[in-house]
Amino acid sequence: MTNALSKPSLDGLTGLRFFAALWVVLFHVRPLFLPDASPPVFEFVSMGFVGVGLFFMLSGFVLGYQYTDRDSTSRAGRRRFMIARFARIYPVYLLGLALTFPSFWQDSVDLISVGLRTQAQLLGTLFGNATLLQAWTPWTSCQWNCPGWSLSSEAFFYLGFPLIAAAVARLGTGRLVAVAALLYPLALLAPALYSYSPAVQHWVAQSPERLVLANAFIQYTPLLRLPEFIAGILLARVFTMGVRVPAWGGVAAVGLAVLFGCFWRTLGTPDLMVSNGLLMPLFALLILSIAGGRDWLGSVLASRPLIWLGEASYATYILHFFLLRALQPRLAGLGLPHGLQLALYLAATVAASLVTFVCLEKPARRWLKTRLEALLVDRRPPAVQAATP
Repeated sequence: MTNALSKPSLDGLTGLRFFAALWVVLFHVRPLFLPDASPPVFEFVSMGFVGVGLFFMLSGFVLGYQYTDRDSTSRAGRRRFMIARFARIYPVYLLGLALTFPSFWQDSVDLISVGLRTQAQLLGTLFGNATLLQAWTPWTSCQWNCPGWSLSSEAFFYLGFPLIAAAVARLGTGRLVAVAALLYPLALLAPALYSYSPAVQHWVAQSPERLVLANAFIQYTPLLRLPEFIAGILLARVFTMGVRVPAWGGVAAVGLAVLFGCFWRTLGTPDLMVSNGLLMPLFALLILSIAGGRDWLGSVLASRPLIWLGEASYATYILHFFLLRALQPRLAGLGLPHGLQLALYLAATVAASLVTFVCLEKPARRWLKTRLEALLVDRRPPAVQAATP
């Protein structure tokens, strides 16, 4: 796949990735570090799971911006793309699995001993996580290192990206608008049926297990999250066509998202509607505004410190579960106020993420990319010797 090296970088979106990761982290740590937060603040933090949806849209936009090309369908190009994606995500993903494996194994042994998990389920979880397939079943999607489920979805998105990007590149303006208009209700179809269909609600209410599995299926299944990724690719096409939003667009999107986040539970909005794309229009406005670089928000997000934090945000996302389990008991033992405990945890998480980015993610990415391209792309068939008469 041809990379458009001449295109300007999207530094503001790199900074935005940090805040998306931070929102997810705060969502997971809120019961331990934010029990005394005011109701609006707690509600906003409780909506932090939508940071993953923002990640999906950012991923589609950045890849669409960098790689979408009418002539990008060669076998070598597709291989280079997949190698680059694998080298990008798997080293830190594997580190997350390694760090969380002892606690996951002990928890699994304990659950098997009391009959709450089978050995077959354990083997399925091990296989699914190792191969990035765990999100395809609700039994394995949020096991081991739970944040890894989104990488399972991303792996699926990457497989389809060359075909999707080629199709998007052929869309005229009218069809582009039509597809964009279709994606939003498509993303919300499954959560709407779950949340508002009496028949579905009756079926789910038959057992607690059905409730858990149905929620996991809708929230984690890659196919149901694909519209968010495709929306990002469509946004990239719109952006490269020269469409820009007003300078106030990004600030307005943030303001509306914060306002909604402070009262979404009070309004009775179903969790799955929010997690699976309800805020897609606001995220689209935010991404286009920041990518355009025409407002102060984009300039702030493109500052050097936030670029560094954004580049390390993947490690932040993958490692924060392990660090929470490792640090929270020690911080609680110090008897410090919850706010100070949270500050120390976030500082340690950011520091560990920066070290991981510099010492593991970047060098491992370069090494894997070079080796795999040499093995799978650049190799040449042996020369055929001419037959002697």
